[in-house]
Amino acid sequence: MVSTFPNDEIVVEGEEWQDVLPYERSAHNSATIIVPPEYNSMFDRNTFRSRLESTCEMLKEMEKSSVWVEVPMARAGLIEEMSDLGFQFHHAQGSTAKLNLWLRADTESKVPEFATHHVGVGAVVVNSRNEILCVRELHKNYMPWKIPGGLSELGESIADAAVREVMEETGIPTTFHSILSFRHTHGLANGRSDLYFVCRLDPVEDTDENGETIIPEPCAQECEIEATKWVPFSEYRAMVDGDPGHPMMSNVMKVYDQGLRIEKKEVKSVVPGRKPNPLYLPVVINDGSA
Repeated sequence: MVSTFPNDEIVVEGEEWQDVLPYERSAHNSATIIVPPEYNSMFDRNTFRSRLESTCEMLKEMEKSSVWVEVPMARAGLIEEMSDLGFQFHHAQGSTAKLNLWLRADTESKVPEFATHHVGVGAVVVNSRNEILCVRELHKNYMPWKIPGGLSELGESIADAAVREVMEETGIPTTFHSILSFRHTHGLANGRSDLYFVCRLDPVEDTDENGETIIPEPCAQECEIEATKWVPFSEYRAMVDGDPGHPMMSNVMKVYDQGLRIEKKEVKSVVPGRKPNPLYLPVVINDGSA
């Protein structure tokens, strides 16, 4: 028998490979088997285990590093057939579980954990009256006021996440200015680590017919925010610098005072066809002391 796999541009000969499962070539010298949600004789439960075992043996002969299997919820019964072959759950998304088997015996698995980090953003937004935009959440308020923010979404930049969170929680339109600081914490939600970026955003202000500045009034997001307001900067500083205070935001305010920042710059990727990368670089301030 001859089985062809166009995605891998290889021909495998021998009767022992006639019952292998179809797969796709994937990153890092791996292969991916995608189980269809509807019934398919190739993925019949009565023969699935033997077909999968043959496929894994073939992939080892091809010196593949690992094999992935995507299983939809409608075919979850197949997962039981995979357990004693050494497959491990890697992650699940929507209605699909993804399992992995490391194939190389000469080295331990190099497959990274899925979603080791959450990425959060907070926003320092100061208006022309020297007031800082603050919120009070419906639950778990450790201080009277905090800066707005939340988790970034999949595929969302730090800058876009900060602007979106401020709009959602307060209704205030803003533009991204820079990053002031970031925090790296471990052991948070679901045992994941957390990267939290404190960004500086500029509020979008307007002028009336007399040339007077119009500062938009914040409006609290009903499902999450109890209250939102422009808090005098002096009041906010007294809160974060006080006792017990807020050590992280106290330090961030010092960075803000000094005009220190990390700015965003788009740079071309060296990978053909890939979009430009957002690169965040510190701004060097020359105060003449050097």
